Amino acid sequence: MPKPIAVVIRRQIVDRHEKGETLTAIARTLDMPYESVRNVWRLYRKEGRIEPNYAACGQPGVRCSQRVYRAARWLKSLHPTWGAGLIRQIIVDKWADEDVPHERSLQRWFRKAGIHTRRQKRRYEKRKGRGKAPHNVWEMDSREQIKLASGEQVSWLVVSDEASGAIVSAEVFPHSPSKPDQRTTGSGPSETEL
Repeated sequence: MPKPIAVVIRRQIVDRHEKGETLTAIARTLDMPYESVRNVWRLYRKEGRIEPNYAACGQPGVRCSQRVYRAARWLKSLHPTWGAGLIRQIIVDKWADEDVPHERSLQRWFRKAGIHTRRQKRRYEKRKGRGKAPHNVWEMDSREQIKLASGEQVSWLVVSDEASGAIVSAEVFPHSPSKPDQRTTGSGPSETEL
């Protein structure tokens, strides 16, 4: 959240605008967003005050229906592993006519009620059988139908070392569409052709 505009600057905005300077010029001179300058002037014109109303900031309490609030807390207490996003979607599906707050609001509710479960950090185990030293295990990857700038399609075959990630070999060759296997179609070469 941005810092509040100091009362001294608010007074400058009001004084300059009352003397005939435009809000755009004031915003440019003070190097402030136009909307901020406009809001200060509107507040002064509407309520006659310069000081911000800090008592009205951050409205306390729940700003949705009690039904949504109770349902969210009930679902979280019943299913502690469910996230706020899932709970929000369930409520939206059930009561499409209700305004359901963003999942951050639901998370705030859960923390305040003491039913928030922190996500546990995953401990990554090294996979068994993976290459632990260079050149223990190589892996092969291919890509097909890669279109070059010339319009030609190529295939790409890469062999890399699993432990270090280094590329051992890379081959690029023209792409040829796959042909039906002659053995399965029965149209293989005759004995005279062999």
